[in-house]
Amino acid sequence: MTGTQGTVIWFEIWVADLARAKAFYGDLFGWRFEALTGYDAERYWQILAGPAGVASGALVHDPDRGRPTGRTSVLYVHVADLDAAVERAVALGGTLVQGRTKITETAGTFAIVADPEGNQVGLWVP
Repeated sequence: MTGTQGTVIWFEIWVADLARAKAFYGDLFGWRFEALTGYDAERYWQILAGPAGVASGALVHDPDRGRPTGRTSVLYVHVADLDAAVERAVALGGTLVQGRTKITETAGTFAIVADPEGNQVGLWVP
């Protein structure tokens, strides 16, 4: 994942029916899907979009999606300073949903905040 301050670098769409979601988004946008190395293939499928097949997001299988689990689709935005961005989001009326979490040694670190309306936004640094 790469990006500059303020750009969307990744998104996740949480779904209850993975096969139905693959068919819907595949037919609608021409997206292709592949299991992401190191992640549970029953749960996490990266989305390959555009002619170059760039990974830009993922479908996340959540069998409880139909129940109120608090999960929403998440946009991940590149920030310069993760702790400062979390602090600023909270000061602006947001709430911390998930604290600082390392993805892998090379994929960066993120936190998730909810805006005042409850929409979740991932804040990411390389």
